[in-house]
Amino acid sequence: MRRTIPLVGLLFAFSVPLAAHDSRPILVEISELGNGRYTVQWKVPTSLPPAEAPDVVLPEDCAQQGTGFNTSSETALLRRRTFECAQPLTNRAIQLRYPLLNPSLSALFRMKASSGETYTRLLGPDEL
Repeated sequence: MRRTIPLVGLLFAFSVPLAAHDSRPILVEISELGNGRYTVQWKVPTSLPPAEAPDVVLPEDCAQQGTGFNTSSETALLRRRTFECAQPLTNRAIQLRYPLLNPSLSALFRMKASSGETYTRLLGPDEL
């Protein structure tokens, strides 16, 4: 019995914690405020370091208003920006741009129009 205690202790000393792939998607919510103004909020799981978190890129005729908002918790990094666009965002390209590569995360896009309609689309990593 004495010999197994040091061996078990040695096994625990050299064990390496395993990190599972986080299956939660990035959540991008766009809310139309009216008069060409939009709030864009995206939530990134903390499995992705903040320096590798993507930015949401709107069409060129959209200009960010103000500095925006960033916060984090144990489960997610949250970013929020307000934009003013010359044209409505309906049926236009909105992108996630990673500073490096997409680490195999999907993204759930949800757009809430000022009319009350909601559009939702889930994109896999190969579509981003």
